[in-house]
Amino acid sequence: NFTFEDVNVTGARNIARIARECGVQTLVHVSSLNACEKPKPVILKKGSQFLASKWRGEQAVREEFPDAIIFRPSDMWGQQDHFLNYYMHQNLMSSKESKKKYQIVFTKA
Repeated sequence: NFTFEDVNVTGARNIARIARECGVQTLVHVSSLNACEKPKPVILKKGSQFLASKWRGEQAVREEFPDAIIFRPSDMWGQQDHFLNYYMHQNLMSSKESKKKYQIVFTKA
């Protein structure tokens, strides 16, 4: 198993470094909406360590590949993904009382 740090920071840094070393002209790094240094403790007492690691990953990418494009999408889903069905069954997306807005990114291979 890998930690958030392994994937979101070290992995991102390695990819950015290798891209730079190989002469890649444009690097697009996929981060996460609300990535920040110190996420507010809304649900988790220490805030989201996932979001904090995504922010650190952005910093690592910038260090290795300063002109990288950082993309911060909200939830992402693709073909054969059960994302929408999961949320539909949770009544999160169809609740009239909910004031949340979802801007979902669909990816197609």
